[in-house]
Amino acid sequence: QIVYCAVIFGGWSVMFFYGYPLIPNVHVGAYHKINGYFVFAACISSWVAVVRRDPGHVTLRTMSRYDNYSYDGWMFENRKCPTAGIRKIARSKYDRMSSRHVPRYDHYCGWVNQTIGEE
Repeated sequence: QIVYCAVIFGGWSVMFFYGYPLIPNVHVGAYHKINGYFVFAACISSWVAVVRRDPGHVTLRTMSRYDNYSYDGWMFENRKCPTAGIRKIARSKYDRMSSRHVPRYDHYCGWVNQTIGEE
C-alpha cells in the first residue's frame, strides 16, 4: 500500500505542479484541469473504498447469503473445503492470506493488501 500511494501521489504531484500550470493552451482546454481533479478524486476514493471493504467470509452461518445462484449446481459439484471444513460453494476459495473462506474468490491484491471477492 505504501508503494501504491507513493506511485499514485508522486505521479499526480508531478502533474499538479508541472503540467497544470501549462493548462490551458492552444491544444488543451481549461476543462482538462477540472477533469483531472475529478479523476484524481475518483482514483483515490475508489482505492480507499476497496481497501476498507470486506471481500466476504463464508461460514456455516453465512452460507445461504452467498450460495444463491441456481445454475451453480450445473457446473460445480458439492465438495467440502479441506481447510475450513465447510461445504465449498461455487467459485469460492480458502484464502491463506486472510485465513478464511472467501466467496467468488478472484485474487489477492497486493496493491490494496486485500482479497478480491464477491463483496
